[in-house]
Amino acid sequence: MAEYYSIGKGETRKDALLKVTGQAVYTTDVHPKGMLYGKILGSPIPHGIIKSIDTSEAEKLPGVICVVTGEDGPDRPTIGGYLTDRFIMNSVGRKVRYVGDFVAAVAALDEQIAEAACKLIKVEYEPLPYVLDVEEAFDENCPAVVHEDVQSYKRLDLHGVAHCMDKKHPNQAIRRKVRHSEKFDLDPDTFETAEEFDAAFEEKFNAEFEKAYLKLPTQRYEFPRVSHCFMEPHVTVAVPLQDGGVEIWASEQGGRLVKNSMSAAFNLKPSDFHVHVPFIGGGFGGKDDCPVTGPAIMLARKSGRPVKIVQTREEVFSSGQPRPSAVIYITDGYNKDGTLAARKVKAFVNCGAYTTSALVMLDHSVYGVSGNYKNPCLMVDAYGIYTNTQFNGPYRALGCELFVYAVERNLDMAAERLGMSKYEIRRRNVLQLGDIDGHGQLVTNNGSAEALEAAAEYIKFDEPARPPEGPWRYGKGIALGNKFTAYGHTGTEANVIIGHDDTIEVHVSHAEMGQGALTVDCQHVAEFFHVPMSSIRIRNEDSDLMPYDEGTYCSRGTYINGNAIILACEDAKRQILERAAVRMGVDKDALETEGYKVYEKANPERFIYFHNLYEGGGWAPEGKLVGKGVFMPEQALNNPRNAQGNPVLFYSIGGWGMEVGVNIETGEVKLMEAGGFYDAGRVLNRKTCEGQIEGALSMGLGQAVFEEIMTNDEGRVINGNFRDYKVPTFMDNPNNEHVKVDFVGQPFETGPNGAKGIGEVAMIPVMAAVANAVNAAAGAEIHNIPMTRERVLQALRDKEAAERKGCEE
Repeated sequence: MAEYYSIGKGETRKDALLKVTGQAVYTTDVHPKGMLYGKILGSPIPHGIIKSIDTSEAEKLPGVICVVTGEDGPDRPTIGGYLTDRFIMNSVGRKVRYVGDFVAAVAALDEQIAEAACKLIKVEYEPLPYVLDVEEAFDENCPAVVHEDVQSYKRLDLHGVAHCMDKKHPNQAIRRKVRHSEKFDLDPDTFETAEEFDAAFEEKFNAEFEKAYLKLPTQRYEFPRVSHCFMEPHVTVAVPLQDGGVEIWASEQGGRLVKNSMSAAFNLKPSDFHVHVPFIGGGFGGKDDCPVTGPAIMLARKSGRPVKIVQTREEVFSSGQPRPSAVIYITDGYNKDGTLAARKVKAFVNCGAYTTSALVMLDHSVYGVSGNYKNPCLMVDAYGIYTNTQFNGPYRALGCELFVYAVERNLDMAAERLGMSKYEIRRRNVLQLGDIDGHGQLVTNNGSAEALEAAAEYIKFDEPARPPEGPWRYGKGIALGNKFTAYGHTGTEANVIIGHDDTIEVHVSHAEMGQGALTVDCQHVAEFFHVPMSSIRIRNEDSDLMPYDEGTYCSRGTYINGNAIILACEDAKRQILERAAVRMGVDKDALETEGYKVYEKANPERFIYFHNLYEGGGWAPEGKLVGKGVFMPEQALNNPRNAQGNPVLFYSIGGWGMEVGVNIETGEVKLMEAGGFYDAGRVLNRKTCEGQIEGALSMGLGQAVFEEIMTNDEGRVINGNFRDYKVPTFMDNPNNEHVKVDFVGQPFETGPNGAKGIGEVAMIPVMAAVANAVNAAAGAEIHNIPMTRERVLQALRDKEAAERKGCEE
């Protein structure tokens, strides 16, 4: 194995000292002169038409500078990533679609005044029928139609995801389907319509399913909304400029995201928005859009003064884009040897009142079915459904964890019915290099088999769990997870600037949310030039000065930015050698670099330093030495009729083996032992990757047994605080000696220094592994999460009742 200079080393994070000394600047720290404070008034009803808005009393309140409603903004829906179905602010005649939907906003001298003014705004509503449940909303007889005019909305078709209002299902906004079979050939392009192809495929699929030795009953899995629980809430500072533009500080996952979305929202040029993205206090997907940015801009433009809006924790819970709720039905057929014969999946994802990122979520989530295991015959239909609940957003996995959960729970049930080891059934179905996955793509880099073996070995999976202790019963669980990265419709840029004082400055638009992005970016430069990390500076926070990048999401940051940085290093080195050749009087091919030196390969004692390429004060006749890198991944998108093709750049893989305890008297669940094993290509910074995985363990545990955003019968959030919404603490995790994290797999051929992403896949298999272990310990089937004490006890009572009934019969 080659020896690396920086890659694979546990380099100290570039942002560590700034953060521990309190010098790191977050959006909440930004306080321009003359700044006002904004507050937003939300709808108190889930669905209705605004008949009137009276802001006169609010405007009279001392300290109030201005009030805005939808009348002060665009007259059409302008917000939405791929389906523009949301107004920045609603106005008279428009509909509100969830409790909390934005109706008005106030800018005042302080937050207390702004909040008091919101309470003085009088709004009259005409209530309309509403629907909260995703399956009820899908029903063709649903009395509530959330959006009557979906077809009029501006849309972007991508990855074969269809935006459609089905006449039978008026609340259907988006549909994603997969049709894959290795048992029969059916070319979708030979059919006149997609519907004809679907009917023909289903007929052949059903015939294959009937051949299965074991046909599991259709299982229903229900998942609640969960909050990202990032430490820093949504916050934006908007400053109006003399030229009509707006300068913005925002806690978002990319300045370009803000630029593009706000220019579209306000019908202005992207250059009218100058966006700063300082350090972000956690994102996990929830900061790919900031719901308060639009209202802050409206207030700033109307008042002529800077405005800051910071959501309270309650507001984050009620309108902060949580992970959507969903219902997944999965029907599996298995051969006698435990291999999968056919699988059918039908999923309903609750978009909420607006689609926001639902298209991306549906597109990504269905890959969770096919990234770890063989699917010789697969049929998936996933629907994004409007309801009168808060709109939702990505959550550190984009829904993959939900589909992974359904697959993993079904594997356990199939193993029990076949009398087979739960490890063995996975081993027989796991993807191997050279297989074809459920999207028709050749598997070339996938560590599922290695992660499975390592997890099973660590937890000694085929040995019995520890014996009962009083009311405690113990069980083991194992699960794999995957997260694919694709998104080849945009690339990214990076600049590497060689300084006149033997330093290097890196310019990227890679948002730092605590994941260690800036550190690994610098490691690529340190590795390329063999220079110390301490001599490398990195800039990433200014949309006007930094090179292009769409945003930091979907596990693309390490891969796409890293490749651009390496290309920029190569370009910088080319210029270094060309300039040094002139100064040293030799051909550039005779030169090489090491550290901050350029030397003759035939005579290493003859060299100059990088700073010798400049003259006094940093002047160079050729100009500043700037290496530029542009990286655009190549990929073929899939056929929209069957989602077959070559859509995946890579899968990041993870697997966990766990042992849990279940208290049969209280329903309490405690994690006893856990081993996580991940394929992220070559590990660039082990400490950072381990930290990601350890944090994800806690996050996944929370989803499995604690977390759920709860609402009343009108859709109002009733546990929007950390008193009533429980998240894991260090007391819920086992001690370090009972947690192991390690890495498997091979370097990824096209990854920067062989790397793949780790941030999202870190969490994906955790929830399923915990659930499988809880079911094993309780000896009862618990399908839905979170597996709270109440649900565990109810499952135990149901088991006892079934056993009594069996004895009586």
